[in-house]
Amino acid sequence: KLFTFLFISFVLISAVTADDQSLTVEEIAQNYGYPLEKHQITTEDGYILTAFRVPHGRDQTSVNSKPVIFQHGAFDSSDALFVHGPEESPAFNLANKGYDVWVTNRRGTKYGRDHTTISPDNDVNEFWDFTFTDSIADDKANIDYILKKTGKSKLAFVGQAESFATMLTALTTDEQKWFKDRVSFLVGVSPISKMDNLKSPLLRFLGITDIPLNIVKILGYKEWFGKSFSSWFKFQFVCNYFPVVCERSLQRNSDGDPSVNDRDVLRVYMGHFPGGLSVKILEHELQLYNQGKFQYFDYGKKKNLEEYGTETPPQIPVHEIKGLPMAMMVGSSDLLGTVKDNEWLRDQLSDNIKSFKIYDYGRASWYIGKDMQYLDDLDVLLKKYA
Repeated sequence: KLFTFLFISFVLISAVTADDQSLTVEEIAQNYGYPLEKHQITTEDGYILTAFRVPHGRDQTSVNSKPVIFQHGAFDSSDALFVHGPEESPAFNLANKGYDVWVTNRRGTKYGRDHTTISPDNDVNEFWDFTFTDSIADDKANIDYILKKTGKSKLAFVGQAESFATMLTALTTDEQKWFKDRVSFLVGVSPISKMDNLKSPLLRFLGITDIPLNIVKILGYKEWFGKSFSSWFKFQFVCNYFPVVCERSLQRNSDGDPSVNDRDVLRVYMGHFPGGLSVKILEHELQLYNQGKFQYFDYGKKKNLEEYGTETPPQIPVHEIKGLPMAMMVGSSDLLGTVKDNEWLRDQLSDNIKSFKIYDYGRASWYIGKDMQYLDDLDVLLKKYA
C-alpha cells in the first residue's frame, strides 16, 4: 500500500509540474502568447551565440521602441529571464512595458557552445580558455548585430553580475568609444567587481584552499556544469520534487535569505539551470576574492609578463570611466555581489551612477523573487536615461 501511494503521488506530482520547468524558451513564449525570435550571432573570434528577442508585448503588434539587452550572469543563461510566468519574467515584463527586449547569451553557456572552427568537446583547451574580460567580444557582436537588425543607433544594456563587469572592462579599453557611441544607458543588476567581502561559504572555501580547483585542472575539466545526467538529476529532478533542498543550497551559496524567493519559481528556474561556465571564470572570481582587487586574470609571474608586460595582472581602472549614465541594483542578501563591495564600485564610478538602490534580494532573486518591484524601477530609469 505504501508503494502504491508513493507511486500515485509521484505520477500526480509529475502531472502537476509538467510546466515551464521542462519547456524550452520557445514553448514558454508560445504558451503565454508572446512573440519570440531566435537569432544566431557570431563573434569576431568565432563563437556562435544565440539571442532571443521579444519585440513587443502580448497586446502589441509593432516595434517602435528602443532595444534593450538584458544579459545573464555566470552559471545562468538567457532561460533565467523567462521562468517567472507571463507577467513577472523580466523578458515578458519589459516587453509589456513597451521595450524591444533582446535576451543575449555569453560564450560557454548552453546557447554559446558553438564555434566556427573549434569544438567545446574536442578542442577543450582552446574553446574554454576565456574569462569574463574576454566576453567583450560577445557584447560587441551582440550590440552590433542588434543595432543593425533594428536600425537604431543606440540601445540600453542591463547586465547581471559578470555581464556588468565585462561592460565596465570594455569601457576602460581602447574599445570604450565604440561602446559609448552605441550604449545609451548601462544597468548593473547584482554587480560584481572586487570580491574581498564575498560571503558565499562555498566560494570562500574554494578561495581559501586551491586543492579542489587543482584537482579539476588535473582531471582536465574546463567546463563547469555541462550537460550531463548528474546535472539533470541535481538541478532538475531533485529541485522539481524537493525544492527545499535547492532552496537551502542557494542559501549557502548565493542567496542568503531564501524567504524573498518564490519556491515554485525556483523549481522552474532550476529546470533550466545551470547555463554552463568555463572553469577559468570561476578561477578568476576566486582571484578577485583572494587578492581584493578588480583585475585581469592572474596567470602567474611568467605568463603575466607575456600577456601584460608586468609580473602582476593590471587592475581594471573603473574610476577612469566617464560620460555614460549607469544604475546599480544591489541585493542585500546577495552572497557574491555584496553591498559593501558594490558601495566601493559605486564610489569608483562616481558621477556615472545616476541611481544606486539596495533591494531585499539575493543573487537569483532578480529572476525568481516574490517581489519583482525592481522591474518597475528599471522601467522608470530606462525612460529617463535610455
